[in-house]
Amino acid sequence: MNSDLKILILALVILAIPLVSADDLTTTISISSEVPELSVVNCDLKSDTSADDTIDLSSGNTVLVECNVTADDKNGHDDMNAANGTLCITTQVTGDIDSCYLNSSCLNLTANENASAKIYTCHYSMVFHAEPGSNWNATMNVNDTSSATTPMSATRSNPSITVATLSSIDVINTTLAFSAQALGANTSHGNSKSTLTNNTGNIIVDATFQETSGPGSLSCTSGTLEVDTSYDEGIYFNETNEEDFRIINTTKLTSGAVAYTKFDLVKTTDSGETPNELWWRVRTPFTGITGTCTGTTQILLTADS
Repeated sequence: MNSDLKILILALVILAIPLVSADDLTTTISISSEVPELSVVNCDLKSDTSADDTIDLSSGNTVLVECNVTADDKNGHDDMNAANGTLCITTQVTGDIDSCYLNSSCLNLTANENASAKIYTCHYSMVFHAEPGSNWNATMNVNDTSSATTPMSATRSNPSITVATLSSIDVINTTLAFSAQALGANTSHGNSKSTLTNNTGNIIVDATFQETSGPGSLSCTSGTLEVDTSYDEGIYFNETNEEDFRIINTTKLTSGAVAYTKFDLVKTTDSGETPNELWWRVRTPFTGITGTCTGTTQILLTADS
């Protein structure tokens, strides 16, 4: 084969090889933002693990209430960045320590293993005189930042959060130390003693009084000062300290419960306490006792009548 033919065959082989061209295909898709789904809000004392939606207050103190919600975001829990909440009586929307509590920065407790959920908790420091009843509602809002901050609310309305009734008092001065007194005499105006009592619960209360030592008497160094007698001797109390002591204007203590509806110990408010003052006097018998007499008076609370 001559050289000219070889060149022609090579040229035909080269022309038979196909030409290949490459390019990239770009794919885009926009994923819509899913609003977080919230579980039911549960509330209880932080120290209580029962989560029964009943808040038991503490006499004269505040309690820490904890409300929790689980927020699930199908876009992932990183979309959720904040939560806020309220704990209020149904008709209230603004902060008032008797009826409404606000928390603008609730805490993120943890992220679940499925990477889509967070547990948020709101804390409220509730006072002892918060209104009792089962008409408290807990609301929690969780912010989703993936779509211009989309809020989602979970409202606890049925069953309602309950603030339990608290009946409680604090007697500030619990010792009535009278000066020496003659037999057959009344405590003088200047020697009468008073007690101040604060309402440390969340309802208005009346009270009954009774002498529990003896019962019905004060034990003296020698003899007993009887209160359960038809005579005038005994212990008397009144809401005023009258200079002219008259038994008819006072209430006599006995071993049985003596109702005293004038007591009317009003609730403490955010403006402060309103103590109730009672004045006490003793009328000694004409004979039969000497030395120091000591007894115990019990104050029993009753619902306001």
